[in-house]
Amino acid sequence: MDHALHARLAEAIEIRGLLRRNTEELSGVLRALNGEYILPEAGGDLLRDGPGVLPTGAPRAIRHFTSVMVRDVAAAKLLRWAKV
Repeated sequence: MDHALHARLAEAIEIRGLLRRNTEELSGVLRALNGEYILPEAGGDLLRDGPGVLPTGAPRAIRHFTSVMVRDVAAAKLLRWAKV
């Protein structure tokens, strides 16, 4: 097996193990759905940044979705107010 393939396989195995241990993400989602405050933390992209972003504890996807939704609602209200 060539070195590059071996390195990618080792990284994939490491990521799998980290994802299996990552219960903080689901716990964070449940806390957010319960209306609890979730501390902000630096985001990371597993594919771009590698296993260093794991484990996580903040449900980034939900936080991003919510911020986009709030932005869209605010923009729609502003446009209605401005009658554009």
